[in-house]
Amino acid sequence: MGRERGIEVENLVTEFRRGPWAVDGIDLHVEPGEVYGFLWPNGAGKSTTVLMLTTLLPPKSGTATVAGYDIVREGPQVRACIGAALQEAALDPFLTGRGYSASTSRRRASIHRAAARCGPRSAGSPGKMV
Repeated sequence: MGRERGIEVENLVTEFRRGPWAVDGIDLHVEPGEVYGFLWPNGAGKSTTVLMLTTLLPPKSGTATVAGYDIVREGPQVRACIGAALQEAALDPFLTGRGYSASTSRRRASIHRAAARCGPRSAGSPGKMV
């Protein structure tokens, strides 16, 4: 699992206390710039997997890297390279069109700054998003 990868997951496992396995041995490979969606039934471990990949929940076993950083050992680096809108964080119903446009512009600038720090990069253009 190297820094050239977007997301690499091998045999990731977690379980709830005194309860069922939440994620039982998932393997996943997402290329930099690729859009990936979890389309599993309710209770299949989608939210739990995302919580682990965003370093908000530690796995019981297995390995995962995001932008080449280990989710357990390099959590701050992972968080510096990602942006996540979890569950309820959708559109603000009180935001005007102008406010939404300004907010989107700030997020886009933030994404470009993170990409410049963390990759992905094309071979001939340092800092250029692929």
